[in-house]
Formats: sequence, structure tokens, C-alpha cells
Amino acid sequence: MAQAVVGHPGSLPLLSFTAAKLWELRDRQFKQFDRKTYQAIGGVAGALATYAEEVIDQMSAYEQKLTREIFQHLITNEGTRIGLTRLEMISF
Repeated sequence: MAQAVVGHPGSLPLLSFTAAKLWELRDRQFKQFDRKTYQAIGGVAGALATYAEEVIDQMSAYEQKLTREIFQHLITNEGTRIGLTRLEMISF
């Protein structure tokens, strides 16, 4: 896991999220993690994306559409973040 974040500044939150997911999914009987679980959640690079897809899949069609609209408005045409106030987000 550490090798996956070397040279990628700002990836500590992804490492932390991945570690937390592995802890949830650990083999409680043998008290261990395994590579298969790590790969199944997408590794450090994909764990958050995998979790996000699971959350979105549990939403209704309307909630999914609304969520996608909100996220589209959080990114500029140049692919950078845009800051929105809570009121601006609620107005969607």
C-alpha cells in the first residue's frame, strides 16, 4: 500500500480510507488481511471509487441523477475544482 502512494503528494487520505476498508473486510477468524481483498476493493487508487459506486448504486434513479449533476457542477471545464457555497449546492 505504501508503494502505491510514494511520489503522490496528498494521497494520505486515500491510504487511510483504503486501510479503513481493509480493516472492515478483514478475516476475523484468522485475524489478517489478504491481497485478494485489497485488489477487490481497487487498491489505494480505486478503493474510494469502488465505494462511491456502491453508494450510488444504492440510490434511487432520481438521487443518482441529482448526485451526478452536483458533481458536474463542482468541476470546471478545465478539470479543476470549483468552490460552491452550501446555498449554491442546494439550489440544484
